[in-house]
Amino acid sequence: MSDNLNKVGPCGTCCSLCMAAKDDPAIIKMLIDKGFPKDVLPCKGCRSIDGYCPSPSLKGKQCGVFACVEKRNYKFCFECEDSPCDRLMPAEKTGNYRYHNMKCFNLLYIQKQGVDKFCENAERIQKIYFNNTLRVVGESPDE
Repeated sequence: MSDNLNKVGPCGTCCSLCMAAKDDPAIIKMLIDKGFPKDVLPCKGCRSIDGYCPSPSLKGKQCGVFACVEKRNYKFCFECEDSPCDRLMPAEKTGNYRYHNMKCFNLLYIQKQGVDKFCENAERIQKIYFNNTLRVVGESPDE
């Protein structure tokens, strides 16, 4: 399997675009000040740390999505007959800055196009989402 697999979580989150993955001293300091553990920064992605995302919101616990996918011996959630499940539910209160609301779109993209093609386009996909370049719901940003 591609080296790009380690850049993408089982849920479709592109770990390599996360702030915790940035090897920038100012960003690392900011994250440590927010409660991220220093010893895992910059983060190499959830697959490299067995799903123990350094986010303080997990409080040192393994990510539930990662644990579920690992238990079922899958690489991605889309392989599961129960997908999409409640674990992929968007985070409404933090959707304007978290990547998690993109999970289902990302998973479908990976399922159809492959992880390598996704990694090639992940930054563009993220920019479309966060910069709100979709002018009309249902249209492509290029239309």
